[in-house]
Order: sequence, then structure tokens, then C-alpha cells
Amino acid sequence: MKISITIPPYEEQPISGFIICDMTIAGKRGTISSSDDSCMSKMMAFVSLPLLLYDLQRFLSLRNMKTCNFIGIESSFKITFMKINDKTIQIQCMGELIDEITSSELYNYIIESVTNIIVTYYPVMNKEDGVIQDIIDSLKEFKTNCGS
Repeated sequence: MKISITIPPYEEQPISGFIICDMTIAGKRGTISSSDDSCMSKMMAFVSLPLLLYDLQRFLSLRNMKTCNFIGIESSFKITFMKINDKTIQIQCMGELIDEITSSELYNYIIESVTNIIVTYYPVMNKEDGVIQDIIDSLKEFKTNCGS
């Protein structure tokens, strides 16, 4: 599974963390993007990432939490994480099955995806609006609270 962000072409740097852009989630069973014609759900993806990390932190930490729904800010783009049993988490996006993975795989995929987003966009992001730092801090908290 992989989560990525695509921003529209831009001329000015640094870019705002509040820019409306696309999020894509890809897994073994499918790929959905907020830019898909059937979806039309562009979002404030950079601002949405800390929320996704917080929601997943709770989902992975709380044994009795069976479902986690994430909806992007300023969007209707929805990712659902469901604990099917003690070992399997099903991931759906906009109602379509994307993947079935273990909680440790989900943890590793999220860290890899968010780290790649930070590495890709940190050099061109506006550090003054605080969004990129929120992502970095949220990832650190996710690692601390969900790490094995």
C-alpha cells in the first residue's frame, strides 16, 4: 500500500501547505485518486496528513476500535480501515477495496509513504505556515505511539 500527494503545477516557491491537491492510495487490489473523474475530491492534502496519522494511531492502538474512517479536509475523499480479524486490516477508498494487510504492514507503509511526501515536498514548502512541521511532528508521534 502507498499513499502519495500530487500538487498542481506551480510557479512560485515556496508553496503553501494549504494548497488544494490530490491524494492517491494504491494497494494490491486497486488504486484510487482524488483526481479521478468519478471522485472529484481534491483536498488540502498536506493539512489532512496529520489527521490521518492521528486517526491511524488511535486505530492501531485501540484493540476495540474496529473501523477508522478518514475524510480529507475540504473533500469527500474517504479512506476506510477495517479490522477484519486479529491479523487482517482491510483498506477501502471511496467504497472500493484497495488492499488487505497486517497492522505491522500498515504501520510500515504509512511511515514510508509520509516520509516520501516529506522528502519530496519539504524543499519547496513554505516553512512559515507550519503545515510541513505539523506533518513531521505527527509522523514522529505516530512512530512513538505505534512502533513495536
